[in-house]
Amino acid sequence: MRFEDASDQDGFTRVLKQELLADLRINAPQGINSQINLARYSPDNDLIAGVSGTTSYGWLRVNMLWVASPHRGTGIGRQIMEKAFEQSVARACHSVWLETSSQTACAFYTALGFEKFGALTNPSNAPCFSHQRRFLRRALF
Repeated sequence: MRFEDASDQDGFTRVLKQELLADLRINAPQGINSQINLARYSPDNDLIAGVSGTTSYGWLRVNMLWVASPHRGTGIGRQIMEKAFEQSVARACHSVWLETSSQTACAFYTALGFEKFGALTNPSNAPCFSHQRRFLRRALF
């Protein structure tokens, strides 16, 4: 048996995910495991906002949300999140969760009805001592 770096092998994470989900399905119904990827483009076809997430066990996990800086504060972030919420409810999700290390993003999510349920903080002797990863959740209905 050998161990090797699989980071540059095509399909490694896809196969790993398939195997993990197959094992999990044996013991726990998962609902719909799917991707939610939404984008908003400018008239010139430039990406101005996007959200990417996954659904399983009745939860939407937001993996990434980004809004181009000139468009922040215009409501595009809220609109794209609400569209992701709608798609999640259609896939039998009851709640959504995410993590962020940005205080600005945390305030944005709080305004969308999220609440903090956990945090990871670096110890005082670690690099980036002030870094904190916040975990947030909210019900979808």
